[in-house]
Amino acid sequence: MKKIFVLFLIVGLFICFLDVVHAANKKVPQQQERVVPKKVEVDTNGDGKPDRVENFKSDGVIGSVEADTDYNGTADEWLYYENGKLVKAAKDTSGDGKQDTWITY
Repeated sequence: MKKIFVLFLIVGLFICFLDVVHAANKKVPQQQERVVPKKVEVDTNGDGKPDRVENFKSDGVIGSVEADTDYNGTADEWLYYENGKLVKAAKDTSGDGKQDTWITY
């Protein structure tokens, strides 16, 4: 009986040893690099065409937004950000594609 106990103890220790060796040989996955978008296009009305374009700076902070609020395919609203905060907005109210109204925050 004592021999069986010793045999089980040795086998158990051997299995523990193999488990430790296996765990030590496992590669630790590298931390994934942070992906920062440069531009995100959004379809706000569900027609399959982007009508809002969000532009990001290299650090991932939003820089500007161009929006087509009348859904004619041309941007008519622009938002400008500094350090992630809105600082200026512009709008094309005449429909000629040029900014004609501005707001500074």
